[in-house]
Amino acid sequence: MDTKDRVEAAYKHLAGKHEQKLHGGQRGLQAQVSNWVEGQADMLTRSEARAGIDRIDARINDDSKGLFSSSVKGDSQRFADTYLQHYGRNIGPKKLVQLAYGARARGYNDLAEEFGQRAYDMAHTPAPAVREPSPVIREPAVSAPAISKPTSESSAPKGLARDTSGNGPHYPTVKVKLTGGDGNAFAVLGKVSSALRTAGVSKEERDAFMSEARSGDYNNLLGTVMKWVNAS
Repeated sequence: MDTKDRVEAAYKHLAGKHEQKLHGGQRGLQAQVSNWVEGQADMLTRSEARAGIDRIDARINDDSKGLFSSSVKGDSQRFADTYLQHYGRNIGPKKLVQLAYGARARGYNDLAEEFGQRAYDMAHTPAPAVREPSPVIREPAVSAPAISKPTSESSAPKGLARDTSGNGPHYPTVKVKLTGGDGNAFAVLGKVSSALRTAGVSKEERDAFMSEARSGDYNNLLGTVMKWVNAS
């Protein structure tokens, strides 16, 4: 057996021995990234979410510079690389989340995952050390009144209680209109979670809704929505 054969044999042995562990770790990481991205998208305002959709539409449908050929559009990694090379100056995790939201809303799931992964990586990569004070000190500080907004966690410490009568959804006063809107699963999750938060539902309850809604297929998602809120 020559050197190449020995290397290949050793690799196959290790790969077979650790395949389950490696695949399990990969799935766990993917779920962690997905949950983080969905949580960040949930905090986007309506105008920020719309901006993400518009940016995707502009590159897909109105490529005036001729940067996005059909082959680039068919390769999510090349599409993301090309976009960031030409339009990504000073881009941060939040704008990448907007792009992920826009791609998901338009049905480009692979591209959504690509932008979402980059947003996660950027947000979890320590910033490089600087010799001078960071310019972020010039940004306006969060004002005290913002802490007392009705939609904040602190403004509703008790949270909106569930309806335990069993005659309707958990939160019948939380009304969410789904008909006539974007039926994409990503958009539906964001709309319902936002409505729960605005109504003062606790973070623990919202997390429970998200976990249940993501535990199955699209029919499970719709059934969970009907179970939790007054959807129409």
